[in-house]
Amino acid sequence: MTLIENIYADRQLLVLLVATVIATVGLFIVPLYSITKLVKRKLSKLPTASHPSEQTPPGRGRSVLFPYPPTFAGSEHAQYLWQMLNQDYYQFQLAELQKLLAREGYTLSFRKDHRVILPSDVQSAIAKELIAKRERYLAPSKNTALCDEIAETAMRDGGAQKLLEKIITLNKELGWYIARPDTDCNRQAQVLPYRQMKITIRATKEMLTRDVVRCLRDIASQIREAPITDIATKATEAVDDGIVYEYESWLTAIPPGLFPDTAGSKVPQFIEEQHFSTVRADSCRHYIVLLQGIKTSSQEAMAAQLDAAAGRIAVGDSTGAEYDDDYGYAFRVFRPATEA
Repeated sequence: MTLIENIYADRQLLVLLVATVIATVGLFIVPLYSITKLVKRKLSKLPTASHPSEQTPPGRGRSVLFPYPPTFAGSEHAQYLWQMLNQDYYQFQLAELQKLLAREGYTLSFRKDHRVILPSDVQSAIAKELIAKRERYLAPSKNTALCDEIAETAMRDGGAQKLLEKIITLNKELGWYIARPDTDCNRQAQVLPYRQMKITIRATKEMLTRDVVRCLRDIASQIREAPITDIATKATEAVDDGIVYEYESWLTAIPPGLFPDTAGSKVPQFIEEQHFSTVRADSCRHYIVLLQGIKTSSQEAMAAQLDAAAGRIAVGDSTGAEYDDDYGYAFRVFRPATEA
C-alpha cells in the first residue's frame, strides 16, 4: 500500500496530521497579527501630516531629502515659506543695487582698503530708484508713475535712504565694500612706470660740504635742461680732483618702487637694504641721493627733489627722506671711520 492509502485507512492518523498543520500555521499568524496591531496603534498617535501613509511616495513630486514641515501653517512651514520668498526678493534687490552702482561708476569689492563712501547725490539717486524697482517687482502691473510716486514719498520720509544704508552696512559685515572699479589697475595706469634716479658722489676729506652741495645743484640744473627719455642712462664725471659723481636714471614698471608707503619722512627699509647697505667705507665721504617720480613727472619736478635733498645736506643732515604718493627723495651721507 502507498502512503496515501495508509492515511485514508487510518482516520486517526489523518486527524492528527491536520491538527499538526493548523497548530504550526497558528504559531506564525498570531504573533504577526499582534505586531500589526501594535504598529497601527503607535502610528495612530503621531501627527497626521507626518504619517507615512500621508506622504507622497518618492518619485511622485516630493523630495526624500527635504524635511517637510509636520503640520500645515505651523512654525516650520511658515519659516520655510518666509525664507524662500525673501530669498528671491533680496536676490533681486542686490542684483539691482549692483547695476545701479555700475551705472554710477562704482562696484563691489572684497578689498577693504579700496572702499569709498558714496557721495550724497549718488546715494540719494540709488536709494530712490531701488524703491521704485522694488515696487515694480512686487506688483509688476502697477503703474510706473505710481511706483515713482511711492519712491518720492520714501525719499521724503527717509525710508529709502534708511533701506539703502542697511543693505550697505550688512554687505560690509559680509565682506563686500563699495569701491571704484579696478582701483589698482586705474591707479597703476596713471603712475607706472616710475622714473627713478640715483646720484652718487665720492668726495675726498679735503672737499667741503658746500662743494658737494654745489655739485648736486649743478646736476639738478642738467636734469632740468635734459629732455625726458625712457632709455636707461648712466654717466660718471670728475668735477675736480676731489669730487667724482655718478648719475643713473631708469624706469621701473613694477610697484611699489622706492617708496612703498603712501607718504613719509623716514628712509624706507627697501632703500636701506638695496642701496645704502652696499656702500663700503673708505677714506672718502660718499653721498647717495635717490629720486622717484611717476610717468608724468617732468624733469623740473625731478630736479626740484634733488634741490630739496641738497638743501638738507647743506644744513648738516646726514640722512633723510620726503615722499608722498610715489614721488620724493631719500639720501644718506657716509663718512670715513676717521670722521665718525
